[in-house]
Amino acid sequence: MSKLTLTLSEAVSRVSDFLGDTNNTVPTGTALTLATDIVARALRRFLYPIDARTGTAHEWSFLKQLYRLPLKALTWQYPLPANFSELVSDPVFGDDDLYPAMKKIAPEKLLNLRAAQTTEFAPSFYAIARAGAGSTLGEQDEIWFYPIPDSGYTVRFWYKLDPLKPEAIGEVLPGGVKAAEAIIEHCLAVAEQQENDKVGLHTELAARLTQELIVHDTRSNDSMLIGSLRYGDSYARPLVDHSTYETQYNNWYVGE
Repeated sequence: MSKLTLTLSEAVSRVSDFLGDTNNTVPTGTALTLATDIVARALRRFLYPIDARTGTAHEWSFLKQLYRLPLKALTWQYPLPANFSELVSDPVFGDDDLYPAMKKIAPEKLLNLRAAQTTEFAPSFYAIARAGAGSTLGEQDEIWFYPIPDSGYTVRFWYKLDPLKPEAIGEVLPGGVKAAEAIIEHCLAVAEQQENDKVGLHTELAARLTQELIVHDTRSNDSMLIGSLRYGDSYARPLVDHSTYETQYNNWYVGE
């Protein structure tokens, strides 16, 4: 049996059917281009919603991802994933590497440290170099480390992602099964607004389903928190239940 997740082909077919371009089949030509663009617009609306209860932006839990980065000896610049948006946690070493958590500094400060002294050891500082603003990889963001790694290490961190525009017709859309109906309604809402020039039933359904999903997503996040972390006199992000999420913190303990 197939999963209940939503694919690009299914979303495109629903939009095309709504517009009267096809009959439960994947469109072709200009109809396919139109439907694909509508799905992309709908995804942008769905992925960055406003929580109606607070009037603030909601960050979906499924847009946070754990990343493992193997560091190589004498290499201090590394490309970040193509869908990288921003870090959620500082990079930490593995369980067997008893090094303190790294501290984030500005890219220009890290370059100044390198200019002052080239040191080889386990990194204690890192910087995010944005594409086009210091990154040496053109359009791809980088993470830089100092001191230069003196041997191989593996670091882990959580990051927030910006999903890439779906292109493969069989590609699964973000959010999983729970988000499928909300995404479909957002697609039909964009179609009725853009092509029929009206705000109708699908616009209302998209808004309602998104708000219901925000409530569920918030409760799911809250259920995974078991306390606060403190290092010295500084409080950090809530501690995440290890049975639910794989994460790693070094030299932290549960707060008072």
